[in-house]
Amino acid sequence: MPPVPKHCLSSQQRTGQDCRALHEWIDNDPAHKAARHDLTRVLALSQEAEALFGAGAGQELLWHLLDDLRAKIGHALPEGPEAVNAALVQLGLK
Repeated sequence: MPPVPKHCLSSQQRTGQDCRALHEWIDNDPAHKAARHDLTRVLALSQEAEALFGAGAGQELLWHLLDDLRAKIGHALPEGPEAVNAALVQLGLK
């Protein structure tokens, strides 16, 4: 998975803000890291992020998780990164 600085760079490019506090909250606490990457809780996590970090944090949490998924499975897809990008387009996220 991408490290926090890489997530921050992606956020900076998307939003003009690095969202460091959000990315650290998602990744840096070993006791909560797995729960904050739980895709079955994505709506609740997005709402929690918005409550803690303000407007737009829920969307950036989703991008963080998608970037992690790309890093984990992008190389394993038959069509490679193009398949991930196509899936993001279908989800309306790209």
